[in-house]
Amino acid sequence: MREMKKKCENYFRKSLQITAAFFILTIYFTQSVHAQFTDMKKILAQVTDNYEGLETIYKDLHMNPELSGMEKNTSEKIKTELIKYGYEVKDKIGGFGVVGILRNGPGKTIMFRTDMDALPIEEKTGLQYASKTKSKDKNGKEVSVMHACGHDMHMTNFLGTAQALANFKSEWSGTVIFVAQPAEENGTGAKAMLDAGLFAKYPVPDYILAVHLSAELESGKIGVIQGPAFAGADNMEITVYGQGGHGGFPHKTIDPVLLSAELVIALQTLISRELDVATPAVISVGAINGGFATNIIPDEVVLKVTMRTYSKDVREFLLKRIEQITAGLASAKGLPKEKFPKIDVYKSYIPPVYNDPELTADIEKHIINAIGKSSVIKVMPIMASEDFSIYGNNEVKIPSTLIWLGGVPESVIKKYQTIPNQMPGLHSPYFYPDISNTIKTGIRATTSAILGMLKVEPQN
Repeated sequence: MREMKKKCENYFRKSLQITAAFFILTIYFTQSVHAQFTDMKKILAQVTDNYEGLETIYKDLHMNPELSGMEKNTSEKIKTELIKYGYEVKDKIGGFGVVGILRNGPGKTIMFRTDMDALPIEEKTGLQYASKTKSKDKNGKEVSVMHACGHDMHMTNFLGTAQALANFKSEWSGTVIFVAQPAEENGTGAKAMLDAGLFAKYPVPDYILAVHLSAELESGKIGVIQGPAFAGADNMEITVYGQGGHGGFPHKTIDPVLLSAELVIALQTLISRELDVATPAVISVGAINGGFATNIIPDEVVLKVTMRTYSKDVREFLLKRIEQITAGLASAKGLPKEKFPKIDVYKSYIPPVYNDPELTADIEKHIINAIGKSSVIKVMPIMASEDFSIYGNNEVKIPSTLIWLGGVPESVIKKYQTIPNQMPGLHSPYFYPDISNTIKTGIRATTSAILGMLKVEPQN
């Protein structure tokens, strides 16, 4: 009987312990969920309250784009806003680069980067706020200018997030560094800022984050990818020489136009016939310049070429084969060695973007808390390049990730459902994002991600 009583007491004691533990966990979970819910409500209210000003900023940036390395007025606007939010600001770093620092106690340091430059494209969207800007490029040629790659939206997201973090200082601890970078489109801006002492003069970040507007994802969505995300890029000029003459007597010439055409085709067979079909690589000829009259065969033609790869071995193989093929074609035409094509590979190689898996998973979790799981989409690697990759590839490797911000209006998605390849993409004169949904989703996502990483846990 005594033994039975003891067993009952033990059972009762354990039941009480389990019940108490369950009760404590329930309270903790409820408080945690409530805190997250409260945070999300605060962020949403912040974005809603400031939306009108952010839309004005976006439209102003869109209407007044500046080419790579010429972002003087744009950088002044970024600087002015960051100072207004209470950031310590430095400018003219690596050209027109701007750095805004907000120190808020002990903790991790997170860098958030935006790009500022636009493209030499004539806008054809027909929007009320369409760019009508014209500017002289680095060669003195007058060109139209457009934000056709979404950098105006990147900057708006950047400023909205900077403002939100300044307003929520009681919610986080650490340091945030907001970096507005010039010259992303020509691949020189990130390196220029690093060479100017970005990580020598200012805090070295523990993590680096960036956003890129998507011309494929619907607005209201965020795209995430772990691991390889953007390809590495080599850009080059190939000068093809020949022996010019009268267009009516081509047999007395060695035609560099014809040789260039053969070279363009040969470069494509490098990808289709010399690489495994599963190997991601692209060679595209973006410009062919040669001659000035209908009846004159020129002495030379210049090809402007971009090459995209993910692997160091594939990159080296293709560079070597381009050299061999150009020399072989020239030799077959009877050109002497001194007239073999000259290949000028630009020094500004852009390495692939690699999204740190652990960091990306953590950011994805916080973004899901903000906008819901159904609004966060897994995306595939692409063959475009981004010099954002350079920041994390230094002597000290810094975990970094770049997320996609959906920008396509729902009406446009529906219009092109049956012909998706004709939907205006990045660098198209017809591309424009859904302003409202894109701004609001982007700021909620990036603010939640940074707050989550620097969160101050409530004291019991």
